Amino acid sequence: MKVFAPVNVGQVALKNRLVMSPMSTNMAKDGFITDEMIAFYVERAKGGAGLIFAEDAVVETPRGNHSLKFVAIDDDRYIPMLKRLTSAVHNCGAKIAVQLTHGGRRAGRVSKQTGCMEVTHGIIPVAPSPIAHPVTGQVVPKELSVEEIGELVRKFGAAAQRVVEAGFDVIGLHCAHMYLLGEFLSPWANQRIDEYGKTVEGRMRVVEEIIKEIYGRVDEKVPIICRMNGMDPEGEIRWQRFNTLLVVGRSRSCCHTCLGWIWRSNQRSKIHSVRHADADARQLYCPFS
Repeated sequence: MKVFAPVNVGQVALKNRLVMSPMSTNMAKDGFITDEMIAFYVERAKGGAGLIFAEDAVVETPRGNHSLKFVAIDDDRYIPMLKRLTSAVHNCGAKIAVQLTHGGRRAGRVSKQTGCMEVTHGIIPVAPSPIAHPVTGQVVPKELSVEEIGELVRKFGAAAQRVVEAGFDVIGLHCAHMYLLGEFLSPWANQRIDEYGKTVEGRMRVVEEIIKEIYGRVDEKVPIICRMNGMDPEGEIRWQRFNTLLVVGRSRSCCHTCLGWIWRSNQRSKIHSVRHADADARQLYCPFS
């Protein structure tokens, strides 16, 4: 693998194939990027990565929050600090992406200290089906109606516009780790019997609609990277879905596979890669996914 060779992801040129995977830093404050966070990513950019993922940004707060120190992107007021982040990373020679996300049912955990749902500010979380996340302290979420799904699709699209306005080079979609989009993709969490469930095509529908919504709002030259679980708890492999996502994205989307949602310590996955429709970009090194 030519780790240090230049590569294109869509029409975005990377100086090498080193990609820093998205991870929560817990450095945000009230949804805003902070100077501490900017300094953190600048040091990583100086380290030589070709593409840096600046964790994930919530498209609907507080209902879609996944932590107490979340990054928000559901309002224009967050754009100035996001611009400061992208500018600082670009000055170090790296490209930068941000991952759009919604906490879904995982947002609804009750604090052991207060007995309240602090993450969502007391709001009941939403999910494709009224099935609680299988961890102690999680509440049963509200099932999204078809109309509410349409509203969320538009919120992802509006958030993508802010991503581009803030100067990010790549748009990420967090479809893993049993957050909302990952819940829709999984038969373990999605037991709907309408057009957003039942089959692989039905469970993928919301992601397809989001990608189409995004490309209806931003230039199709902007790549989309969909982060997906390599495996579900019940063992369903996701590879069969990659081609569909790439087609929907008109060969401008990537699929980043990560460990998935596996809680038994004796189960391990070796899936750490980014795959792209373009042959030139099939070999990207993305450690610690």
